[in-house]
Amino acid sequence: MLGVDEHGLDEVDRNLMIALLDKYAGGPVGVGTLAAALSEEEDAIEEMYEPYLMQIGMLDRTPPRAALPQRGLMNISAGNSPSASPACSRFFGKN
Repeated sequence: MLGVDEHGLDEVDRNLMIALLDKYAGGPVGVGTLAAALSEEEDAIEEMYEPYLMQIGMLDRTPPRAALPQRGLMNISAGNSPSASPACSRFFGKN
């Protein structure tokens, strides 16, 4: 399958959530800063990725910032990402 997990998240979705956690401690962070961290266009994040992540409860957005809510944090920490995030271990106290 095209790298889509059971939540309908693709690689970019997961990378966005991991960047929020690893680089910005779960947010909030401005969309421009997040776009730069991901090498994505702001419009792509705002129009393609954020709407779905917000719809399924994996991302909160309060203009102009994005943040990982508890559900997003739990998804990343549960190992639902092919790339293990060192911040998950630090954030949730796992080794």
